[in-house]
Amino acid sequence: MKMGVAAWVLAAAVLIPACIDDLSSPPVSRSEGPRAQRSAQQPGRPQTIDDEFAAIASAEPSFGGFFLDSTHSPVVYLTDPTRLGAARAAGLDVSLSKRRIAAGNIRVVAAAYGFGALKRWYDCAAPQVLGLPNALLTDIDEVHNRLHFGVADASVEGDVQTVVARCGIPSEAVTVDVVPPVRPRAGGLNETVRDSVRPIRGGVLIAFNNGNPPESPCTLGIVGESGEGKFFITASHCSQVYEQLDTATYWQTVVGDTKDSIGIEAVDPTYFTYPDMGCPSGKHCRMSDATLIRMPATADAQVGLIARTLDPSHWTYAGSLDLDHDHPGLFITAVDESPGPVVGDSVCKTGQKTGTTCGIIQTSCANLNSTGVRTMICQMNVFMYSEGGDSGSPVYHWNSSADSTVRLAGILWGGPNDYYTWYSQWDWVEWELFRADTVTVIAFPSEEPGPIGVDLSGPMMMRPNVTCTWTATAHGTPPYTYDWTANPYAQSFSETTDGSSTATFEGGETGASVRVSVTDANGGSGSASGGAQVDEYLNENCQ
Repeated sequence: MKMGVAAWVLAAAVLIPACIDDLSSPPVSRSEGPRAQRSAQQPGRPQTIDDEFAAIASAEPSFGGFFLDSTHSPVVYLTDPTRLGAARAAGLDVSLSKRRIAAGNIRVVAAAYGFGALKRWYDCAAPQVLGLPNALLTDIDEVHNRLHFGVADASVEGDVQTVVARCGIPSEAVTVDVVPPVRPRAGGLNETVRDSVRPIRGGVLIAFNNGNPPESPCTLGIVGESGEGKFFITASHCSQVYEQLDTATYWQTVVGDTKDSIGIEAVDPTYFTYPDMGCPSGKHCRMSDATLIRMPATADAQVGLIARTLDPSHWTYAGSLDLDHDHPGLFITAVDESPGPVVGDSVCKTGQKTGTTCGIIQTSCANLNSTGVRTMICQMNVFMYSEGGDSGSPVYHWNSSADSTVRLAGILWGGPNDYYTWYSQWDWVEWELFRADTVTVIAFPSEEPGPIGVDLSGPMMMRPNVTCTWTATAHGTPPYTYDWTANPYAQSFSETTDGSSTATFEGGETGASVRVSVTDANGGSGSASGGAQVDEYLNENCQ
């Protein structure tokens, strides 16, 4: 599912996680977490968000899907706007609840098509489109209630339209545009994520014996544990042979140094070709770009720990690589359950090349052709900075509250440029790597400080070079201290005694990006981010 008509265009941001006071190290003991044991012969798979929305539409045909706007409020498409109550009873409320989204601020938008029709059309057209030369991406765009097909150049559009007509899809229900190709992000002690960091944790540098120098390695995703001992996960293309078990040996930084050896590849599933799972004819398909590395029993590694770096970036540039020595790290206390997050939700990643960066999900559960005959099924796209060498990075939700706990979302693997990042959802990683094993990736901190929420409201679109206003409201103990930052720059600020602050910014030729950090009377902190795209054809300056 996709945000915006053009490929992966930044829309107004919702809450971005805060960077705040940390915790003491978690205790040694851990439970196995909410993981179910699976049989290697089990034919079932996790539910996708398309499956979930189609099930709601099956019970209430007027339902056309939903996404989150800049205030993190759900926008629901209905072909009959009077049927909201029926849609909520059909499963919308359950869908919102499992994602921790409040149902009190639902906004209804008239839909041209029910999601049931969109899903039927998509199932017919998507495999055929991805089988075309120079076709790159297929998606159900829930922001615009349409199907979206991305191609490498305009010469392919005619072939796509032929498939659309063959499937009986109205031409008005389809957007075809040119998108950039997606490429894999290949690419001292305890000072930066590029050092030999102990205990070993997610987000740090790894190197492997494929002839690449340590200066262009990948990133360790997460450390977990099963009945066979500790393991870590990174991207499958960060091995000698993609989607094939090759027993590659991994080091933390120094290739060939036995003291820095951290594991050998143990699970890297081969591709599948099942049409009923969306795999186009003639393609090799995977649900995740992920591989499992079995660690030696002596490895100094901590389950569920992710490196915490200084100065995370919420914009289009890299974060710091320096470790935050005042805090032991980020702790995974939950994982995304199927069918996963929706467009408009926020995630972060920590990688050895660009540190910690955060952004907004633009596309959910898209199928895309990667390199050669490889097709990735049901992948997530985020407006979030990353570079070559960040492949394998852990992707996670970091709440805007005063804690150091995160919810695991998946594993980063590629992008068409530095500003848009693709990742594989955790449920698909788990489904492909742990069919018959019980595993945990959960860490349990010893305490949980109280949260401080920050809501940010403002325009989603603006005309070029105009001034717009955003308002932040804090939910903690007053009085508050507000710290606004923006691109291009701020014009004025004002604060009120009721816990809100207003800031006015002049946008540039490409719009504005806004972030506010808040500290309350108890020292708790939180933050939120937002922004507006430029549209010179708007009727108003800010909307």
